[in-house]
Amino acid sequence: MGFAYSFLMTIGKALNALMLREKDAEYFGIRVEYIKNYGNIISIMVGIAVALSGSIAFVGLIVPYILRLIFKSNHAVIHSLAAVCGSVFLLEADTLSSTLVAPSELPIVLLTALIGAPEFIAILIRFKNSM
Repeated sequence: MGFAYSFLMTIGKALNALMLREKDAEYFGIRVEYIKNYGNIISIMVGIAVALSGSIAFVGLIVPYILRLIFKSNHAVIHSLAAVCGSVFLLEADTLSSTLVAPSELPIVLLTALIGAPEFIAILIRFKNSM
């Protein structure tokens, strides 16, 4: 996962340029096909990490989406903050899962799903309304 993250940090500005259009990104000197292939490799690496980590994968959906609402679409900022904020979110969820039912422990999957599922539904509703 750290390997994919280090790749992702190097292409933040190129992704910002690609948000305009491919032609505009090429005008700025971005090798579009290279970045697309790079992005595919990163997506595969992250997909494998999420598949291995299990149901806490909602964190990968919640945190970047909330950061996108705050910082708009500046990928250079979002990528660095998503790792830190995602870690803090998981630490808080783990602390809550340990303290809510004091003698025993709630599965962390329940807390991330309780927070992630409504956010996922909100994303789907916004996407449907934008079409």
